[in-house]
Amino acid sequence: MEDLMKLRESIDEIDSEIVRLYKERMDISKHVAEYKITTGKKVFDKTREDEKLEKLSSLADDEFLKHGIVELFEQIMSTSRKKQYQLMTEHGIVEKENFTEVDSLDFSNARIVFQGVEGAYSQLAMKTYFGENCNGYNVDSWKDAMEDIKCGKADYAVLPIENSSAGIVSENYDLLVEYDNYIVGEQIIRIDHSLMGLPGAVYAFGTGQAWIAIGLFIGTVCNWIFISGRLRRYTIRANNSLTLPEYFQNRFHDKKNVLLCISSLVIVVFFLVYTASAFAAGGKLFHAVTGVDYTVALTIGAVVILLYTFMGGFMAVCVTDFIQGMLMLVALLAVPLMAYAVVSGNGGLRELLDASGVAGGSDSYMSLWQNGGEPYRAIDIISQLAWGLGYCGMPHILTRFMAVKSQKELNKSKGIAIVWVALSLTFACIIGVVGRAYLYPEVLGSAGADSAENVFINMITHLFTKQYALPFVAGIFLCGILAAIMSTADSQLLVTASSVSEDIYKGVVNKEASDKKVLMVSRITVVVVAIIAYIIALNPNNSIMGLVSNAWAGFGAAFGPLVVLSLFWKRTNKPGAIAGIVSGGVAVIIWDYIPLMKNADGAMVTLGTGTGIYSLLVGFFLSLICIVIVSLCTKAPNEEMQKEFADVADKSIEL
Repeated sequence: MEDLMKLRESIDEIDSEIVRLYKERMDISKHVAEYKITTGKKVFDKTREDEKLEKLSSLADDEFLKHGIVELFEQIMSTSRKKQYQLMTEHGIVEKENFTEVDSLDFSNARIVFQGVEGAYSQLAMKTYFGENCNGYNVDSWKDAMEDIKCGKADYAVLPIENSSAGIVSENYDLLVEYDNYIVGEQIIRIDHSLMGLPGAVYAFGTGQAWIAIGLFIGTVCNWIFISGRLRRYTIRANNSLTLPEYFQNRFHDKKNVLLCISSLVIVVFFLVYTASAFAAGGKLFHAVTGVDYTVALTIGAVVILLYTFMGGFMAVCVTDFIQGMLMLVALLAVPLMAYAVVSGNGGLRELLDASGVAGGSDSYMSLWQNGGEPYRAIDIISQLAWGLGYCGMPHILTRFMAVKSQKELNKSKGIAIVWVALSLTFACIIGVVGRAYLYPEVLGSAGADSAENVFINMITHLFTKQYALPFVAGIFLCGILAAIMSTADSQLLVTASSVSEDIYKGVVNKEASDKKVLMVSRITVVVVAIIAYIIALNPNNSIMGLVSNAWAGFGAAFGPLVVLSLFWKRTNKPGAIAGIVSGGVAVIIWDYIPLMKNADGAMVTLGTGTGIYSLLVGFFLSLICIVIVSLCTKAPNEEMQKEFADVADKSIEL
């Protein structure tokens, strides 16, 4: 058998020759650019490139090599075009010479086309930008939309340029080059989350639950300061990764797709639980507002969410996500402040808290060192602070860092995000405390009354129907909560579907799959995940906070340590990465779901219930230890991986 070192030397020689030829090719591209500058010829010649790709691929002996050659030369030609555009720009030449800058555009009689079906995110963006009553219609593909603009059937098209769960939509960048169209506006669609869990926990047990909020705030700050910028640089350096599974695959040069499959599986499993929490929140909202049975309310909510998602996105006919975000912020600030004013006039906060029967009295209830009338153990505080560790592993959060346009935009987003989280978490806790006093003599979660997690809903209902007789305001705020719930579930279902259809099916099972097949797999995944999540949420005793807690722990333990070490420890390798994901995810499942010990009554309970230790804390550090030990016991990363790490660490290098 030929010596491995000799084989590697041969590969190195070939790679050196490839680099030499690539440099030679790029030099020729400069001359091509000079010719096009002189003659006025366009940079992008699709016919020429298609012919060249067909000719080059025909030189290969099998389909696998043909596919690889096409991918290779598509990238090479794309880089060549970039170089030509750069040179033309330096000479003051703009390809689209008929472009005219204007201060405003007349949308009054405009016809707008969007890709997708009724209810898609593209429709939501269209209505947000052009107006609710705009003249719009849909087509099947982004290319169809561009064709309609070209032939004059439509005046404007709405196409995604970046996606929070998938990153850059490269296909549309190519279409903008291919067609003589221009970007004239931008609309950002935000996804906000339910505010039912934390206020309910504070309502039931007191301000001691604020340690969760403190942990989340610390986690948010650390995530933005230490993770966001470095992750963005690394995803660019590691083959411009767009999703978390793809980042792991590229970061550790995983040619066998092991990390891709494992991380995608983790996303599917724990987003099931996350989606179930959103379904449960929707069910409890419908139940609280309409009075219908929880199961019926859950079914209605789940079916509505499923329909929107299956059809392509969140409620385009409802309020925009921007309005939703502002609405939730107003509600978070206004409701507890108005309720506190009522409480102050009815005897005072502490007096009403005592009357409501809070465990240990108001002093205990208002203390950070008490939990439901019992002194906090150090491990209890540490467990709640550990919520902050979860931010390091949230796929739907981390992918947003990957998609940020520039360092400047990242810095701006950092400030906004930290302020928003500080306000929302602070007032979420205040809602729980003030709500306990304001809603008295009703005590939620007692004697058959509504769940404590309905505190925000009940405060809105009481405040604007009984206190101030402004039911339309209550309706607006409740719609805001509903929109947040549906938006949460919608995005979770879509991320899961994308992981299965793109990362697993197209990335591993069938790399030649058509867009139609990928879409079919995606829709099947949505239905299956929704059904399983619905089953999980069927139990009305399931706590929203508990479901969120389990999902948060799963992602944080499986992905968090690996994300941190992949960015800051160059010795991390592929075996260590696999060990970290598996150990963290399995630890959370065992800790939260498998009864392995007995409580004081002799009943079998889970390790989480029996010890009171949050599974995220256990899983995170177990995963961290496994990554370090396995990485040190196995082969060190190759020189290329170490070079990538050094490039990312060196901020003087422009990536």
